[in-house]
Amino acid sequence: MPHSADEEMFGSSKLVSIEKTKFGLVKIVSVDSILHAAEFVDDPSLKPSGKSNPFHQRIARMMDGVDKIITPVYLRPSGTEFQYLVWNALMEIPVGKTVSYQELALNLGAPRSARAVGTAIGKNQIALLIPCHRVVRSDGGAGGFRWGLDRKEALLKWERGMQSSASGLI
Repeated sequence: MPHSADEEMFGSSKLVSIEKTKFGLVKIVSVDSILHAAEFVDDPSLKPSGKSNPFHQRIARMMDGVDKIITPVYLRPSGTEFQYLVWNALMEIPVGKTVSYQELALNLGAPRSARAVGTAIGKNQIALLIPCHRVVRSDGGAGGFRWGLDRKEALLKWERGMQSSASGLI
């Protein structure tokens, strides 16, 4: 019998680690190599896990742009049906590009739902791999970001740099 809500939700094979990335520490939660969360943490008392799980290390390297997604990474964040629709739409936004909350709502066929889209984006638990940082205000302003606007701007700048250096190679 499970002893906590987490054990009931994740089973006994839940793994949690703190990994270091170029954008800060990330708390990674997985079960059987299925990613449930990868959230930036800004708690100065937390330190990177010493010897962490190879799957978690791979996720951190992917978030750093070191490892490409060659084999699929299975994501299972917890959310509502609408949140899943929004998160799937986020994964369609190309690296280095941005869309507005309104554009995303229109793409989902819900033109009057920009605020609901923003709320769903704010509930995203898997930073970078579900790229909520690629959504901005209609006027081009950064909008919000649950892990801080400085980090959002750094992520967008980094992706634009990746896009421009890759286009020079083609």
